[in-house]
Amino acid sequence: MEAEYKGLSTNDGVSWTHFLRQFLVNSIALMFYFMFGLSLGAPTVLLPQLRKEANSTEAASEDMASWIASIGGYMGVPWSVALPIIMYYFGRRKSCVFVVLNTFTAFIVLYCSTDATQILISQVLQGVNAASQTSLTVIIMTEYTSPEYRGVFCTTKSVMMYLGVWVANAIGMFFHWSNIAVLGIACSVYNFVAILIMPESPYWLVSQEKITECVSSHRWLKGFNKKSDTELNDILNNNTKKSNRKYKSISSRLKNCYVSLLQEEVYKALLISLLVVGSCFMSGKMVCAVYAIEILHKITKNESTAYYGMLIIDAITICGMMVGSVMSKFIKKFYCYGL
Repeated sequence: MEAEYKGLSTNDGVSWTHFLRQFLVNSIALMFYFMFGLSLGAPTVLLPQLRKEANSTEAASEDMASWIASIGGYMGVPWSVALPIIMYYFGRRKSCVFVVLNTFTAFIVLYCSTDATQILISQVLQGVNAASQTSLTVIIMTEYTSPEYRGVFCTTKSVMMYLGVWVANAIGMFFHWSNIAVLGIACSVYNFVAILIMPESPYWLVSQEKITECVSSHRWLKGFNKKSDTELNDILNNNTKKSNRKYKSISSRLKNCYVSLLQEEVYKALLISLLVVGSCFMSGKMVCAVYAIEILHKITKNESTAYYGMLIIDAITICGMMVGSVMSKFIKKFYCYGL
């Protein structure tokens, strides 16, 4: 028999109170993107400062500079496998605590760093946050947010990441690079406080057969209305069907995974994602984000112009992403009108 929960539906929309609660939870995910942007943009300004302070390029060799700029992504690969497992067994809330504590430690190490090796260690620690960009943060945005706001939050995440890059570059232009770490520490503290307020995901709670806690969490996030009642019933009913398959053998589960991977919809989504990500990387955008000062300095032969050019390029990128976020809200309407 399928589970069903009948609440007191008062309206069809989400109230401001529940929207602000969803915004609070989503701000945690967006802040993770912003902090990742800080760590991504930091090498652009800290490496030139480090060499200038030591009055030698040997303070950060070309090889070391390359490792500092890229090691966070490499270290994110194993954590991309580990984080979903942590989320499965410990839930979304405890996973957020793990990521924010790791990120906090990384910025502390960055603030205390005095040479390139110590900076490299801080970037290694940022690998956990890098991995969260493709797993934890996306799960938070989808499980904690009403469908009408989900698209806006999901498209805003890229804006926050590049805003972090821009802020890191701006700080490095006018102040010492250690101030980037100070801002990262402050953002980590905000996330930790917000995590203490947020509830556990109703999707994870129902998977653990904690029905009462699931209903309470869902009501805290999305209130009492017809849409939230329908969504809650779908969550409970879907979990009932999964519970009926709970005791299937491992071979049966692997077969189900194999069959799912053969579905056409999987490859459509995969190809679209590869096209978007590939166009970003192949265009050289990530290279410019890290080596913008060096590239512009060789072109303009002026350090000040190179710094200002870097900020202008990043500002144009952020504006373009904001336009894309707004368009994602209205583009379907254009298709409906036949445009």
